[in-house]
Amino acid sequence: MVHLLLLFPLLITIGCVLLAFWSYRYVQRLISIWAQPPVPGRCLRSTPGRRYRYNLYEFITADGHPVRFHESGPPTVGVGALVAVRYPAGRPDLATATPPRPAAAWVGLVAIWLLLAVIFLGCVVWAVLYGAALRGS
Repeated sequence: MVHLLLLFPLLITIGCVLLAFWSYRYVQRLISIWAQPPVPGRCLRSTPGRRYRYNLYEFITADGHPVRFHESGPPTVGVGALVAVRYPAGRPDLATATPPRPAAAWVGLVAIWLLLAVIFLGCVVWAVLYGAALRGS
């Protein structure tokens, strides 16, 4: 019989593995977008937040279609500001005006993985100790 107190750490460890995979894919996608040549874009609207502004950007794709997208950005970007927009070929819906910072992306990924590793190991220790307590009683 599987005890519910063993099911919780199992679900959390599965979640940790999925989050680690998803965060790696996210960083890979972001770095591949940053490798694309920039196109000029403009900030159309800027809504202030506590630390960031929530901006509406517009740019013209290589085939001449205008594309608008929302993205949070630094408070230095205001309405009418020119920005460099990057997007994967054929996927303007994945555009970003975030300046390339691959080193920061990798450092953030490592920090997330370290946190997930601590949670993962805590769940493994919990399961092992709880299983040993069940066998001992």
